[in-house]
Amino acid sequence: MKYLHKYILFLLPIFFLLISNADAQSIIHLQNWEGQAGAGGWFGFETTDNNFARGTDASGVFQGNKAIYISDDESTYGYNETVADEAYLQKNVDFPSSATYNIELSFTWKCVGEVGYDYMKVYLVDRSLGNPTESAIAAHSGTVIPLNSGNEFSGQSTFTTYNETLPTSIEGRTDLQLVFTWTNDNNTTNGVPAAIDNIILSLGPVPSSLSGDYLVGSDASAFFPTLTDATYFLNSFGVSGDTRFLLTDETYDANEAFPIQIDNFNNNPPSPSSNSFSLTIEPQTGVTPIIEGALSGNTLYDGAYKGLLTLSRADNVTLESLEVINNNTAQPIGVFIASASGSFNENINISNCTIEVANAASGSSIGLLAIQESFTSNNGGFDNISIDNNTFRNGDYGIYFDGGSAGSLNGSRVSITNNNMNQAGADALDNMGIYVEAIDDLLISGNNIGNFDGTDNERDYGIYVASAVRNSLIEKNEIHDLSYTGSAGYTGIGIRITSAGTNASLEVSNNLIYQIDGDGDDISSFPLYNPTGILLTGTQSGIDIYNNSIYLDGNTVNRTNAISSCIYIAANSSADIRNNNLVNNLGLTASTGRGSYGIVLSTNASQLEAENYNNIYVNATGNGTNRIGRVGSTDYATLSNWKGLSTNNSSDISADPGFSSITNLQPDESNPNSWYVNGTGVQISTVTDDFTGSSRSTTLANGAPDIGAYEINPSATPNDAVVTGSHTLGGTETFTVGNRTIARITWGGSGTLPTLNYMKYYSGNNPPNIYPASAKYMNCYFDISALGGSGYSYEIEFLYDEALSGTVAAESDLRLAKNDGSGWNTYSSVSPVVSSNSISVSGLSSFSSFTGTDVNNPLPVELLYFDAIKENDYVLLEWETASEKDNDYFQIERSEDGITFDTIGKVSGAGNSKVNTSYSFKDVETLEAKTYYRLKQVDFDGDFEYSPVVSVGGQNMNNKLELYPNPANDFINLRSSIVNQDLKNIQLTLYTVDGQLINENNYSFELLNNEIYISINTLSKGIYLLEAKSNDFTEIIRFIKQ
Repeated sequence: MKYLHKYILFLLPIFFLLISNADAQSIIHLQNWEGQAGAGGWFGFETTDNNFARGTDASGVFQGNKAIYISDDESTYGYNETVADEAYLQKNVDFPSSATYNIELSFTWKCVGEVGYDYMKVYLVDRSLGNPTESAIAAHSGTVIPLNSGNEFSGQSTFTTYNETLPTSIEGRTDLQLVFTWTNDNNTTNGVPAAIDNIILSLGPVPSSLSGDYLVGSDASAFFPTLTDATYFLNSFGVSGDTRFLLTDETYDANEAFPIQIDNFNNNPPSPSSNSFSLTIEPQTGVTPIIEGALSGNTLYDGAYKGLLTLSRADNVTLESLEVINNNTAQPIGVFIASASGSFNENINISNCTIEVANAASGSSIGLLAIQESFTSNNGGFDNISIDNNTFRNGDYGIYFDGGSAGSLNGSRVSITNNNMNQAGADALDNMGIYVEAIDDLLISGNNIGNFDGTDNERDYGIYVASAVRNSLIEKNEIHDLSYTGSAGYTGIGIRITSAGTNASLEVSNNLIYQIDGDGDDISSFPLYNPTGILLTGTQSGIDIYNNSIYLDGNTVNRTNAISSCIYIAANSSADIRNNNLVNNLGLTASTGRGSYGIVLSTNASQLEAENYNNIYVNATGNGTNRIGRVGSTDYATLSNWKGLSTNNSSDISADPGFSSITNLQPDESNPNSWYVNGTGVQISTVTDDFTGSSRSTTLANGAPDIGAYEINPSATPNDAVVTGSHTLGGTETFTVGNRTIARITWGGSGTLPTLNYMKYYSGNNPPNIYPASAKYMNCYFDISALGGSGYSYEIEFLYDEALSGTVAAESDLRLAKNDGSGWNTYSSVSPVVSSNSISVSGLSSFSSFTGTDVNNPLPVELLYFDAIKENDYVLLEWETASEKDNDYFQIERSEDGITFDTIGKVSGAGNSKVNTSYSFKDVETLEAKTYYRLKQVDFDGDFEYSPVVSVGGQNMNNKLELYPNPANDFINLRSSIVNQDLKNIQLTLYTVDGQLINENNYSFELLNNEIYISINTLSKGIYLLEAKSNDFTEIIRFIKQ
């Protein structure tokens, strides 16, 4: 008879189980025959007819999918009864020593046969005996320890479990092998041969199920020597409570049998069928374990594909702080969440792990895959899956989730957050960061995806949302450096959404997308192969694109008719596009290509469900054209052209937003350009914060949000508005900011016009000097500075934005208000033109700050003037208000130094008034030195506000000066209240409020038309004192720098 040595099923390396001496209960070895052939290091010996085979014949399997049994064809449970045979199954075992626990053996078996002729036996034999068949063992002179008292295992037609305490003489021995033999004569019998499942060697009794914490590794105190043993036991015996495997080793590689597979342990006896216990696999404190092996991802194992670590129909599993590396190049999978029809994966959490796969020689390699176990997408599914804060290295895909299709949508409640797919060099991903399909309630947030390998001829995607994804949010992801470096017509694409379906309810918000490029391709033939920030394809609606910041730059487009675009919407797709900061500076390499676009619609304007409050700025260098947008085959070169598409996009702007850098899309708050996007967005109820988590306004009362992914607070002064038109009597001049019109001035027909110094627009900022808290006002204001002129008048038209309505209750209640330094004057009689979002006031003859207020709750107590006049033996204080609201009284205060004030009197207010009201007070206890006065205006509810400070003292104090605006931002004007008083000989000195001299380098002034213009833009915010001296008087005026 010819004998052959072979492994069970496949030739795989043997490994020996090395267990340190330890006086602790533990599993020495467990074999349930699941996983790959060769797992566990068992040798098989066979004849040409009957042998031990690892197979899936249900009649030879006790539990799970596989067992080891006698087969005459290496597959079917059964044997050739007419051939006399011997077969054995053998494993080398190192036995530990213990003063506390015995070594136990347990296995499940059946074998009928014929007593004395067809049977199984079990032995411990020293390793010097090779080929330990029954007959060889009988003749062996070395160590032979028969188990079951040497009796046969036969006459058993159904599976039963055998347990035996092994003799203490084997403890500490490392020269023994465990042997199962099977013997058959050539007589025909109706009995079945040997079948064996769930072999367990343990130090101490084997638990019936798992519950609590178990150390896994070579550590002396570990319960399981390998992760393979731990998961085999879990899959075979289930759990009776929440369970944790704590990994004690730095590496889990050569001693493991891959795939490491976790089945639905809650369904395994003795687990109660209705339980929901959990399994957590994580490191023991201070350990950083690496699970490393090589497993093909395109080979079926037991009818299913596997990852190196596979959650096979498992629920309630957490993988925490592990490193998983699959080095196979045949479409490797790192972690596989594998489902089947009717057996979905639920409640899976994978966090703080590192997952690496080798580049596939062909096909695709995937770091984390969730799909039906045989890749039949419509049959599998998953629910409540969290993938958080993991790192993905190498491979074609980082994360791939497929929940079926629109007709069989089996994925739900998936959260993919804070993962790092931004690697470089050999660790870079190749093609796609995140791919998702057929999921309801998906969150993709906070992921960093970038620096892919750009050398392959393929399109690289940061996030690819395939069909049937709905009720989902894609937010706060940073997608960057997706660059195709070849010349075959490919590109990087930030986010692609395709065929989500009608009314998908899918929001894409607060994402950063930059450094996306490639040579692109012909927009007519291959429109989806061009560099694009966000790409929509297929039949879908209900896609909301809000508050994203996209910046394309460089010069890489280099194919005939190729383009770049921030947003591209292909046929049959539509979207709501608002509050996005879109900058496209990505142009042509040379002269080949078409140009650069902000938004492209492939068919018509109806693809825009809404489009407004976007900054669309296109300024590429090179030979291509720069266009705000494109619809069908029509280009729109300017913002005004683009706004002609719709009556609902009047709040779009086009301006350089002052990004901090090409890789930092937060506008530089010290750059005046940042004002273009500050407070120029619209409130959206679902966008409650920004990329960093900072709060974002969702109501008018809380102000307007910023455009783009960031909420900012500019520290710079806004750029001057662009002024166009006719600066002549009867002419009209228009003020635009970011190519959006803010205001117009129409000059009267007489007088000498002043020189317009500047107009600055403070969008998203409440007007200064607001008082009291009950006042209603807009969330914006603008300053106009003009020098000189006389006898002129003008009409001003403010083209307000409803998103900046602030606390104004109703648009019809909006009124224009003007602040001349002593208070706000509300023009209550002039209503807005709601249809055109405009409000005008005529008959004005000076310039200052403007805002909008509520006619029912205007900015109150409009102080027209406050004067202090020195008489013979008293000082007369006089003031007048244009209107008052809830004004209880004025408290008169006096000071010797302009800093510390004392109360010297009280005058009752008018309460509520819309007419001019005059007041006076005599200070009969005058001071010899210079004296300062101010008013404290107090409301009925105790709120108060101070007036500007006036002073008397020295000679000719009727020569008084007026300073405005106060408070001020960048400048103050000083003028005389005395007609024809010459100011050219006045000496000006500036002090802090505590009297410290301010260096003259920090401010400047010039005299124009007998009015002094003082620049204070370099001063810090605070209170200052301006001292004005001439030959016959000295006056100190207090003002506030905002």
